[in-house]
Amino acid sequence: MKAVLIFDMDGVLADSWEVCYPCFQQFAASLNQPQLCSKEAILSLFEDNFMTSLGRVIPLPSLQSDLFLQLASDMNNALTKATCFAGIKPTLEILCKDHFLFLITANFTSAAHTFLKNQQLNCFQGISGADQSFNKAEKIRFIAKNNPGLPVYYIGDTLGDIIEGKAAGVKTVAAGWGWHDAATLRRGKPDYFLKHPEDLLSLINT
Repeated sequence: MKAVLIFDMDGVLADSWEVCYPCFQQFAASLNQPQLCSKEAILSLFEDNFMTSLGRVIPLPSLQSDLFLQLASDMNNALTKATCFAGIKPTLEILCKDHFLFLITANFTSAAHTFLKNQQLNCFQGISGADQSFNKAEKIRFIAKNNPGLPVYYIGDTLGDIIEGKAAGVKTVAAGWGWHDAATLRRGKPDYFLKHPEDLLSLINT
């Protein structure tokens, strides 16, 4: 049976933490929030929707659009240096033959296109970044609604991903090779926890 597979990008497809971390640090410094510059602080922002977490620290209306434009530019440049996790590309190439694949990311759409082009990944029917909507759950529900009768899985690597996937009412798959560790991911009670990208093949085919 065909399935709808919705993927996060950073930490699921892209091994991008090391190149993205400096972008977040600079963003936090631009916001005059030095307490957000550490690895632990930045990762904690992804324990919920990124913008929701950020809004608990700084009033979102006060954020200047030029700061987000700079972050988008920095992320786009960073993603030119990122590579795929081992095993993810062949896994996607197999899955897209029989299933419908989509990409939803808290990164920017331009950065996603840059990464996919550089890695020669042409298996997604739709790509949506934070510049289109910060609400992942809303976008997941939209995809599910447009594919009635098919099982829908959201594959993410952060606690926030699992929370938003559950809010959207789809099956959640925790990618244990990404940004958040296993203990953090399991706090969201994902439907499935996978250690390696190749494990997706067994899960979906089963």
